[in-house]
Amino acid sequence: MILSVEMIFSILFCANICISGAQAAAVPAPPAHYIYADKNFAVPDAVVKALQHVSIKHDRLAGEQIYVAFLSADGSGATEEDLVRSISDAWKIRRRGGSNSILVALFPESKKAFIENGYSLDNLVGNGIRKDILEKEILPRLQRGEFSPAAVHGTEKILEALESPLAASGEAARIFKNALAASGHDTPPAQEQGGSMAVLAIAVLFAIAVLAFAVFHIMSAETLYCRSGPCKPRPWPSFKYRNNPDPAGGSVEKWHS
Repeated sequence: MILSVEMIFSILFCANICISGAQAAAVPAPPAHYIYADKNFAVPDAVVKALQHVSIKHDRLAGEQIYVAFLSADGSGATEEDLVRSISDAWKIRRRGGSNSILVALFPESKKAFIENGYSLDNLVGNGIRKDILEKEILPRLQRGEFSPAAVHGTEKILEALESPLAASGEAARIFKNALAASGHDTPPAQEQGGSMAVLAIAVLFAIAVLAFAVFHIMSAETLYCRSGPCKPRPWPSFKYRNNPDPAGGSVEKWHS
């Protein structure tokens, strides 16, 4: 059977529609309460409720929507960047005319994360701030497999960048801290963990130095001192005379006090 040009174009057009429909089906619908979790991830209920509570309350106070999505590869061969771009378009994060929405997308399996924000928020959450939040708060925790703390601390920093009343009052921090503790993820901020180890190492080295100085001082002292003053001589020779001949001749048999 010979196909006409019109039939070929019709087949190609239908195939394009089918492919587009399959791609669209891979993009989840916008979550009603701002938090989306792929079926592959069991996000603790306390964390989900905390993120929802804070996101809903911030939207009521400031009119800004913070979406958090825990995602995995959809099996179509699309990259994480492509999936985030598709979700951002479907959820109208960066729609023309301005948007007050932010998307925090986490891929726990590949340990990648992205932050997309609406054009109206570029002055508050610009490229530099997004990069800082990703590199300091989110990605280090994802590398350790802590995707719930990564989402929580990343969202908390976004609230601070947005100058949210929930961040200024400390309410968001308290809610998130309680949620992490309830889910067994009571971890300090990522940048503080390395700092704590450095402080501990410095303290140990300082203690060793003080102990070494004290031992050397005692060993080199001519007389031991008590609270009431000089007491009995030390039971070891002075470094000055040890293993040296007596200046007057003979051997040293008693120690100087």
